[in-house]
Amino acid sequence: MLTYMIYLTYIRVRIYRQAKDVIKTIKKRLGSKSKDSQLYAVMLLEMLMNNIGEPIHTQVIDNGILPILVKIVKKKSSSDLPVREKIFLLLDATQTSVGGASGKFPQYYNAYYDLVVGICIYI
Repeated sequence: MLTYMIYLTYIRVRIYRQAKDVIKTIKKRLGSKSKDSQLYAVMLLEMLMNNIGEPIHTQVIDNGILPILVKIVKKKSSSDLPVREKIFLLLDATQTSVGGASGKFPQYYNAYYDLVVGICIYI
């Protein structure tokens, strides 16, 4: 049993380290001018959030990915509409799944709320 617990701890540490590297790469791709690169980065981020969970959420918050996502959505360019839509839906689903404003990661709710208020102002 002890060996199994040590193994699980090792896997968790390894996932955390790998998550850190992947999130740094995603942050770099989100800053790209290519809309395809941005869209693929958002799709990868969504997949990681859905399948890995907490280590990814922690890294997204620690590395400042949320403000970048909000900034992309707030751009008024119509050429990147699929990217903006995907980010908005990702933040909506994520803030709901982590418990909203009183959940474990209220930063997602704050980012989503910032977008909703921003969209209401434009309308």
